[in-house]
Amino acid sequence: PDTGPYRWRQVAPFYESLLQNLATREGIVAAGAANFLPFSAGWRLPFQVIGQPAPPAGEEPKVQFHTVADGYRSALSIPIRRGRWFDGREQPEGPGVVVINEAMARRYWPQGDPVGQKLHVNSRQIGPMGQSQVRQLDYEIIGVVGDVRNTSLREPAEPAAYCSFRRFPFRNMFLVVRGSLPPAELAGAIRSELRRLDASIPVSDVRTLDALVASHGESVRVLTGLMAAFAAFALLIAGLGLFGVLSWAVGRRRQELSIRMALGAARG
Repeated sequence: PDTGPYRWRQVAPFYESLLQNLATREGIVAAGAANFLPFSAGWRLPFQVIGQPAPPAGEEPKVQFHTVADGYRSALSIPIRRGRWFDGREQPEGPGVVVINEAMARRYWPQGDPVGQKLHVNSRQIGPMGQSQVRQLDYEIIGVVGDVRNTSLREPAEPAAYCSFRRFPFRNMFLVVRGSLPPAELAGAIRSELRRLDASIPVSDVRTLDALVASHGESVRVLTGLMAAFAAFALLIAGLGLFGVLSWAVGRRRQELSIRMALGAARG
């Protein structure tokens, strides 16, 4: 619910009801939600590992911050490497917890276990929504999951932290649903459940994961084509430049060459 009468405290219960209803429908294996889809970067927020020396001001490392619902991991088949995923124990007024990806674990705990470590993340930088959250900004790492490409199809995953939507609700979320039904039937199930909860909320941009991957692959192909075109243009410019230089050099020596030929110099 991006617009309408929903207050921040109503957003999480709305999505919770929707996802629970979807998960019970025949043919749906898992249903989750996130404010950013794969291949899209989350908010890059400065953070500090509590207990480690603070970096100089302005030099803090940054982590992508994503809001997700419990079923997001199962819907995308993201493996758990350490610890646990969100399971409903996370509440708005409770302790802040996050799950990080392997890219973050490798970078900041190459020889250790990040589970149980705490991060200070300045999530209040995220506009009015961040300002509306509880003031506790420390998050305990409860798990590590496999990487999901979060910038583009070609780039490796950046360090990322996932926060429960109960703790950090976001009105405009992407539903991620995995099932055994054809895509059109899955889309119909989503629309049906939405109508039961609130008929005023539309469903838009329904795509399969294959289509999402293909759309980003097409972007890569377009970029590659543009780069090839620019390279060809650069070669053309270089060729024209070389021709111009030779023409200028010959023009400068035309009189000298004419005199040499008049005196009997051979061509070539």
